[in-house]
Parts: sequence; structure tokens; C-alpha cells
Amino acid sequence: MRTRRAIGLVGVLAALTLSACGGDDPGSGPSVTVVNGIELAPLSMQRDDVPNARYLADSQVIVFVSTPLYSGSCPPRGRAEQSGSTVTVTVSETGDVCTADANRDLFLVQGFGGIPKRLIVKQDGQDEIDLSLAG
Repeated sequence: MRTRRAIGLVGVLAALTLSACGGDDPGSGPSVTVVNGIELAPLSMQRDDVPNARYLADSQVIVFVSTPLYSGSCPPRGRAEQSGSTVTVTVSETGDVCTADANRDLFLVQGFGGIPKRLIVKQDGQDEIDLSLAG
């Protein structure tokens, strides 16, 4: 099971890398991909009941796992900005009519410059989340 999760995350990261190489402007800043559920996150991140993040240096991707906030039928969107070594992700809901369930989602952030040290997550109606990405 652990191998399947690792392969799944590697596959998602490979697809993200290929899409980023497909003509995106490298100066356009970081991008965010939202994956419904957290099954592809590292197992240690899945076990935490709090939002958590990790910088995967080998893949140059920030992985953020949310708390149970979002509908499974309407995953949220994310937008990212970078200022120095801080990456800020602003999460917004799609505004669609959604089911009343609450899921944890996986946010993958890529395309930032340098090594990020801090992730700030802003979500509508929620307290700002400030996470250290230092090893």
C-alpha cells in the first residue's frame, strides 16, 4: 500500500513537471494543483489531524494537506504568490452547489524560485495558517 501511494504521488509530480514544461511562462510565479483527498500525501502527513506542509526538495514541490473543510464534489481552487522565501497560497471555493461533506485535500505548489522556508495559507472564513517548511 505504501508503494502504491509513493508511486501515485510520483506520478502526479511527474505530470505537474511535464505540464509546467509545456510552455508556461517561468516568470509567472508559482502554480497550485488541488487533488481531492489526501491519499497521495506522504503517510506521516495523512496521520496528522492538523494542516501540515512539507517541501520536497527532490521534486521542488510544496505539499500541503488541509483540514476537513471542502466538499468532495467541489474541490477548492488555489492561487500562489511568492515573496522572498515565503509562499502564500490563497484557497477559494468554487461557488458551485456542493455536497455537505468535509474532506481533506492535497495542494501541490510548484514553480517558485529558490528554497521556500515558510508557507502561509489563506482560506475564506478561516484563520490564516503559517507553517515552517524548514527541515
